Amino acid sequence: MKRLIGLAMMLAFIACAPEDKVGKVMSGWQEGWFEIHSINTGRGECFFYILPDGTTLLVDAAGANPMDEELEGHGYPLAPAKPSADITSSQVIVDYIRHFLPEVSGGKLDYAVLTHYHGDHMGILEKGMPVHEEGGFVISGITDVGSQIPVGVVYDRGDLMDRPSKNSFAGATPKRYGNYLKYLEWSAEAYGTERRTAVAGALDEIRMLHSPEAYTSFSVRTLASNGNVWDGKSGNVSRLPSTDELMVIGKDKGCVPENILSVAHHFKYGDFDWFTGGDCQYIRREQFGYLDIETPIAEVMGKVEGMKASHHSTKGTNSNELLSVLRPDFVIAGTWKDIHPNHATVKRFFKASPDLDFYTTNLTEGAKVLLAEEGVDWTTFAGTQGHIVVKVAPGGREYKILVLDDSDQEYRVKSISQSVASDN
Repeated sequence: MKRLIGLAMMLAFIACAPEDKVGKVMSGWQEGWFEIHSINTGRGECFFYILPDGTTLLVDAAGANPMDEELEGHGYPLAPAKPSADITSSQVIVDYIRHFLPEVSGGKLDYAVLTHYHGDHMGILEKGMPVHEEGGFVISGITDVGSQIPVGVVYDRGDLMDRPSKNSFAGATPKRYGNYLKYLEWSAEAYGTERRTAVAGALDEIRMLHSPEAYTSFSVRTLASNGNVWDGKSGNVSRLPSTDELMVIGKDKGCVPENILSVAHHFKYGDFDWFTGGDCQYIRREQFGYLDIETPIAEVMGKVEGMKASHHSTKGTNSNELLSVLRPDFVIAGTWKDIHPNHATVKRFFKASPDLDFYTTNLTEGAKVLLAEEGVDWTTFAGTQGHIVVKVAPGGREYKILVLDDSDQEYRVKSISQSVASDN
């Protein structure tokens, strides 16, 4: 009987779903649908959300120079820039968003979230990059996207030194952060943009602005920010050393990686749940337990339909503790190096969810070799190249996942899968 009910629901879903066909340009947003867009540039991570009433949200904006083959000295072979090295990644994001922005948005982004201050999420700085004529900031990543598309409110983890990471003291991060502040100052004057600090536990930071009363089963909770994690009740707690102690630790052993200060969210629409945690990780927790930001997140979460693989599914992230709670039905990994995704991390995903649909935005030839050598059959992945879009039907019971061709900017559909959310 349950199977028949599921089939009936699926047929009804197909009947009311936006018209999407393989080989055709993907359809635009429709009222009542919740959309998750993983925009692939081959140079970092970017997610674009359209909430059920048309409210828009950008989370991170990959902004690396596509001509840079040794991005910030990482030294790992990179995926090819998408759609080509002739266009910057931030311009790819701008073009994509403009194509899919709903009419109700009025041509702007209602919200943007910068999960943390790393270049593959906010944009890098290099000599020769263009400078904004009015604002005096380097145009890259979030500053490029935000200067072309007005943003209403920008959330981030707070001041770089309020809770210093190992990247806060020298090098590229302070320069990127200073450039970001210049952009915010200009955008506040030009567009009225507000900067706010994301607060762990908040349920009203990302909210629908057009007709929230029509979609009361939809919500976005901030789970973590700046090392603070929601306690599941009314407050947020931190297991990190105090700011003064972190200043003493500095870049020495026991320092806090910028990644664990990432902003994390739980999106919920009826039965559909989605987790996204920036670059959250647990690396070196055996020596310094406070560096595990995933276990406290797991303590306040439950099963989800889908999640963004934290930190590009590299090593030291997406722990057994977290995945045994989330047990995702599908995962989207924003991969862009030979070491993405890490073989041990992929195995943890499939241990938690044996029937998992695993999607990567890129999968380099080097990554395929590394995975195969470690016993991971990457040919079983649900998708390995392209923009990945999740369309959740009104009410959150049914959803479909589409992979879009990223070799040009036509946004043609490569594949479609359809699913029903579980009763979490």
